[in-house]
Amino acid sequence: MSSFLFAAPQRASLEIRADTFELDSKRNILITSGNVEAVQEDIRLTGPYGLYDQGNQRIEFTRGVEVHRGALRLTSTQAVADGLSKRILLNGNVCFYYKDIEGQAEKGSYDMGNQTLVFWVNPIVRQGADQLTGDKMVFDSKTGKVTTSGKARILLSVDRFQ
Repeated sequence: MSSFLFAAPQRASLEIRADTFELDSKRNILITSGNVEAVQEDIRLTGPYGLYDQGNQRIEFTRGVEVHRGALRLTSTQAVADGLSKRILLNGNVCFYYKDIEGQAEKGSYDMGNQTLVFWVNPIVRQGADQLTGDKMVFDSKTGKVTTSGKARILLSVDRFQ
């Protein structure tokens, strides 16, 4: 089976679980619904509805999605995992949680290869009472580093200075 989440040297298998499956063999599309879960190596996507397009190496989850990889958890209204670009595009109420860091934006993109998350459209990142905003933010889940650009602003809690 081709790899949709990312290109692995041994072509890691993809497992999809759901309450119902509908296979369109002419278009090479699998439509899933009810407790859908797609797992490949250490990446897991879950949601109520999914569409897997094997020919284009894409899987789309809608109506509420969670993406898990190690300590990183992402949620959004919609997610498209694209095996060709090795990215998961996130749209609508995008949130991320990593240890004591959390963030949100309207749109995001997770690069599965270098494990970075890019946020745009009103991004906010919080760590405790501290808050960072900007036009665009990049979170590196390997290092825990957050960078921002365009109208960047940080609000530090009073506790930091005591």
